[in-house]
Amino acid sequence: MTNVKNLAWVVGLGGLWACSGGGGATSDAGSDAITDAVSDAGPIGCVDSSSPSTTSFSLSTWPTFTAITATDLTSQADVTTVTGLGSPAGVLVTKDGGWVMTTAGGVLDVLKRSGTTLTLDHTITMPTNETAFGIAASPDGTMIAVTLSDELGLYDLTKVESNAPDALIAYVPTHSAMRTTIDVTFTLDSQYAFAALEYDHSVAVVNAQTQTYVGAIPIAGDAVTGVALSPDGSKLYVTTEESDQFAAANPMPAQDQVVGSITVVDVATAITSPTTSVVGAAFVGRAPVRTIVSADGTRLWVSVRGSNAVIELDATNLLSTTCEPRLATVTVGPAPVGLAFAGPTRIAVANSNRFLEPTMNQTVMWLDANAAAVLGQIGVGAFPREMDDDVSALFVSNYDSSSISGIDLMSLP
Repeated sequence: MTNVKNLAWVVGLGGLWACSGGGGATSDAGSDAITDAVSDAGPIGCVDSSSPSTTSFSLSTWPTFTAITATDLTSQADVTTVTGLGSPAGVLVTKDGGWVMTTAGGVLDVLKRSGTTLTLDHTITMPTNETAFGIAASPDGTMIAVTLSDELGLYDLTKVESNAPDALIAYVPTHSAMRTTIDVTFTLDSQYAFAALEYDHSVAVVNAQTQTYVGAIPIAGDAVTGVALSPDGSKLYVTTEESDQFAAANPMPAQDQVVGSITVVDVATAITSPTTSVVGAAFVGRAPVRTIVSADGTRLWVSVRGSNAVIELDATNLLSTTCEPRLATVTVGPAPVGLAFAGPTRIAVANSNRFLEPTMNQTVMWLDANAAAVLGQIGVGAFPREMDDDVSALFVSNYDSSSISGIDLMSLP
């Protein structure tokens, strides 16, 4: 195991701080190590370091690792694939397990499910000149939200499943000037939805019950690509590929060699006063794109595409001025994007390789969350992008293969 410098940086309401825990030496860019994993006993080195010698958004703080391969688990994963789906992006497995839905350009494809096998049942057409991307189900199971270019489509879930002509509830404007509404999640009470506006430096807040636009949460970064809710519903974690601070100091970075952030939003404030709801932000890796939250809310896992890695963070100390929130860095395959928990101790990572080999078949890497270790990989299609699962199966959208792969979770280690 080769250690990477144990250093994370935080921008909070009180100003700029470096949260240093000391530890190992800085790794070479070619390292394929898991770094500084710690036990649940607590974070590494709670030491005040308010006078950093390096800028918080320095690329050297977040090395790039050489993408790895792992034990091939494809045969035991019993992978099945359905093709002919346009360019599938978002994926949703319904609570009853009977359906899988995917956004694919100008349509929502609704597929009947049996185990890991999918069959296209029907398609719902989106409005002209609107591109469907993200999808989420409300916690109460009554509706789904689909992100469109500059709108959020709200649909009655039961009517979507039955292909009823009146499945649409409403289209709500997100006011995305760049027309890049990309990801969405609901509040726990299903009353509100948060939609990431990729190139508008913001997250739109929508009242799902009244079908009205509430306002925008300001995000200090570009390429706002992910929104994830804490299990208790109190916090929204917003993933941004490039922080404004980095962009100001580095106007012409190499592809994906940018430092992004996780912004923490107070949900109770966001639904009434979005512009004042940001609590703080933490710099996290090169081009972070997706974040998932552990069931107990104590850990965040972030795919950092430009580092070929996944980072584990202590959610409690994410905005700490004295404690190191980074718990582990796991090197994975090339340009990871999608993340999904598959049970309490397993994480699936979609290795997209979207820039170097966008039309070649890629892999989903299988991680042990407790050990911060790679267990193996499963072959899927080209540019695996998003994932969703239930207790028995994981479904992966292969954006450049026009397909979805189904993976049998019960057969994996």
